[in-house]
Amino acid sequence: MKSAIMRTSNKEKVVKKLLFPSILFLLIMLLFIPITSYAASIGNPDTLGRSGAMAFGLEYDHSNTDMRLKTRSAFLVSSIGLLKNIDVFTGIGINKSTVEFDWSYPSDSEHDEIRDNSNIAWKVGARAQLMEVSGITLGGTVQYLSYDMDGSFRANGTDLSEIFGVPASYTSNTEIREWQAALTASAKVGSISPYVGVTYNKVTAEHSTTLNIASDGESMPLSASFNAEAKNEDNVGIVIGTGVALTKNIGANLEGRFVNETSGTASLSIAF
Repeated sequence: MKSAIMRTSNKEKVVKKLLFPSILFLLIMLLFIPITSYAASIGNPDTLGRSGAMAFGLEYDHSNTDMRLKTRSAFLVSSIGLLKNIDVFTGIGINKSTVEFDWSYPSDSEHDEIRDNSNIAWKVGARAQLMEVSGITLGGTVQYLSYDMDGSFRANGTDLSEIFGVPASYTSNTEIREWQAALTASAKVGSISPYVGVTYNKVTAEHSTTLNIASDGESMPLSASFNAEAKNEDNVGIVIGTGVALTKNIGANLEGRFVNETSGTASLSIAF
């Protein structure tokens, strides 16, 4: 983690007074950043359309990572068939995240919570049917997902701006970027097409926070900025799902992703 503290006064008492809160916040960020990860839905390659066919759908995702990061998102997704066995897709939606964790230091313990505002998320990718063997379709998916987190930070129920004893404000932002690939095997059983596969996710997080602490009449104001970068440690997971053909042009899909996350996605689409 890189940090930079810009002081408006060289008075030692100012540094001593604000040193502990600054270190505390740095420790909080060290704990928070590495657990920030999210994985997009895979979808079912067995339900691809023909070349030139288009589809539009709604997708709701509920994602938990180690029970510390909870993400809710809703996407509007569109896809088009480039070839008979290849679709490209893009999605835009709203994402909202919450992260909670408990930690302890020599004289006390603490419960922290970051509640994200609702932010725009987007993704783009491609799905392909690679081959068919004895009625089993082998498929692949690659995609890129991006969203930001910003919102309130509370330590033991107290907002970060209130823990310094003097008027303070802060701005923070965490940029989440994910690259994902998956290999799946699927089959058709009537109107149902179940699938199972392996996923690989690479998630990066870039965080920045700026604190502005007002003067209390005895010391000068202080501004502090913190920056951190991290990536996920658990890359490999499994996916299990099924597509359901409700009518000739309308389909639904249910999906669960496990091991490196515990997540579920429900979607409904119409093809033309």
